[in-house]
Amino acid sequence: MFNLTNILIYSYLLPLVFFFFLKKEIRTKKEVLVVIVYSIIFFILLKIQSVLLQHDQFWNKVKDLFYAFFTFTELVCFTAFYWINIKTKRFKVLSIGVSLLFVVSQIIYYFSVKSVRIDSIPVGLETLILYSYIFLFFYDRFKNIDDQYIYNNYCFWISIGIMIYLGGSFFFFILGNHLSTEQNEKYWDYSFFVDIGKNILIAISLLVFAKHPGHLISKPKNIPYLDFN
Repeated sequence: MFNLTNILIYSYLLPLVFFFFLKKEIRTKKEVLVVIVYSIIFFILLKIQSVLLQHDQFWNKVKDLFYAFFTFTELVCFTAFYWINIKTKRFKVLSIGVSLLFVVSQIIYYFSVKSVRIDSIPVGLETLILYSYIFLFFYDRFKNIDDQYIYNNYCFWISIGIMIYLGGSFFFFILGNHLSTEQNEKYWDYSFFVDIGKNILIAISLLVFAKHPGHLISKPKNIPYLDFN
């Protein structure tokens, strides 16, 4: 049966579908390849999870490690989007340092907390980190005034998708270990809608990039020099 879980899993292939409609010279761009790699990785991870969930005893043994890997890989992939779009050395150094600290926090969490369903604290930290990156992206774009509308930047659509996904699922993840089994079964699937929405916007970002491939080049407006002396 093609239920909501399967719709979520296969929604990760939307960018790959759009990929084949792009021109050959666009397909090889790093901006496009990062999106495709992200989509394939998480399609595979969710397919693996769907298989493991059918084996309760084995899943209970590996779920903490699986979620730790899933959350870290998601952070790395999303960070890669901003590495391409935020050119400052300060951001690159900051993102590496933050990623290392995040790994340390995951290790501490893994050995000190036994999650009932999900790694809620690392997910909360990931949300704060990525919202900071999104803020820096918008700040960088508005600081470097050019002739391009921000919605012509493919990373704008990715950022909106991430914001919807993390914001819409935040309380599901944070409270995930504190809900009863009945509450979890009743409400958890609602978090899938924002995840699917994020994948749709990431797929749309490829079309935006194909239409405006030069969006990364900042072209300052020529402001005339006025001498009032």
